[in-house]
Amino acid sequence: MLQFSSWSLDETRVVRGPARNVRLSRAEYLLLSTMAARLNQVVPIGKLSDVVPFKDPDATERDPKTMTVLLHKLRTKLRKAAVPGRIQNVFGEGYMLCDEAPMTLVELTQTQVRALKMALSIAEIYQPGIREKTGISV
Repeated sequence: MLQFSSWSLDETRVVRGPARNVRLSRAEYLLLSTMAARLNQVVPIGKLSDVVPFKDPDATERDPKTMTVLLHKLRTKLRKAAVPGRIQNVFGEGYMLCDEAPMTLVELTQTQVRALKMALSIAEIYQPGIREKTGISV
């Protein structure tokens, strides 16, 4: 079983998410478990293709659209379960399961806070009242 902060994936191919549980196909399970084992790291498309078995035993090459369709279905199911994070396509390299937690100002470095304050000050010059309109406060 792979256990994360608010969701888990078990051998029965069930994602237990905050909103509900969803059952994955064998291929979706293999894709997700491969990416989850390397959370926040790019998994090459070739590695993902290798873990998903061919439907046709005589096939030697996989249609590139197969992976696209499988990943689309997996993303849809993860959204239904309200699993935090997302599957990100890293162009030319592969895919990555990102553990996305909302960033708060507490998590920003001091340099990032200074840059944000400067950007807001400049924005105030061109759009007075922008802080109030957007609700941003630093």
